[in-house]
Amino acid sequence: MIRFTLVISCLALAACSAEKEKAPTGQVVARVAGGEITAAELRLETPSLPDDPVAVREIQQQALEGLISRRILAAYAQSEGMDKTPDAAMILNRARELALTQLVRSALSKNVPKVSDDEVAAYVTAHPASFAQRKLLTVDQFILPPVSTSIAKQLAAYQNLQQVQDLLQRSGIRYVRSAAIMDTLSLEPEVAATTAGLKEGALLMTPGGDGGFVMSQITAIRAEPLEDAAALQAARFILTDQRSTTQVRNALNAIVKRERAKVMVNPAFVTKTGQAIAPEPGTAKGDAS
Repeated sequence: MIRFTLVISCLALAACSAEKEKAPTGQVVARVAGGEITAAELRLETPSLPDDPVAVREIQQQALEGLISRRILAAYAQSEGMDKTPDAAMILNRARELALTQLVRSALSKNVPKVSDDEVAAYVTAHPASFAQRKLLTVDQFILPPVSTSIAKQLAAYQNLQQVQDLLQRSGIRYVRSAAIMDTLSLEPEVAATTAGLKEGALLMTPGGDGGFVMSQITAIRAEPLEDAAALQAARFILTDQRSTTQVRNALNAIVKRERAKVMVNPAFVTKTGQAIAPEPGTAKGDAS
């Protein structure tokens, strides 16, 4: 009787184990680290997908692998107690604040007034360098960090990259050299317009990331006009994006301005203009002496 009971128990455990090992179905995409990844979570990883079903499948597969790895590493960090340190608390809180800020941006970007056909047509006509006279510029470029006003003025006056390189090396300014293709459609309209009369060999100074600059010397120019339906479609996208960006920025500024007056800042972290400044590394977190 005891042996029979043990056999039944083993069979039941085997059945339970087999049940647990079955592949997930329905809206559950994967089971990992004691939890589940749902189809909704996977869609959040891939908000924009092409029309090609094969490409969609590949993109989703890559996103799923990344999500699985992230869950595994997050579970490992928790198992090792890495989420319990003071630094971890600050990092996690910062990540939460950034996520909430993005939710605010997403909410504010909804209900953007549509761009009219007349506005689109007028934009195309007003910016020929971006559409009818569109060009692709092959360039050799230096990507620079933020520099002083005096250095920026000197750079703007130069005629070739050799002069730029000499100044950067004398001043001890680091830079990244690369090659690229600049599309006048993707440039700011004012910048695109300045390229209209440029020839091969000309030097072009444009804004870079984080307040830096990009110094580009043109090595080849190819005309790629964008007209008719393609021009109208591109212009509509540009104007819609501009309108959305402006609407979100104004709304965010209004929210911050409304609450900013209630904020109290340690005098040690206020500049002469009254703006709060970031603390220096190693600054004490308590009250200023």
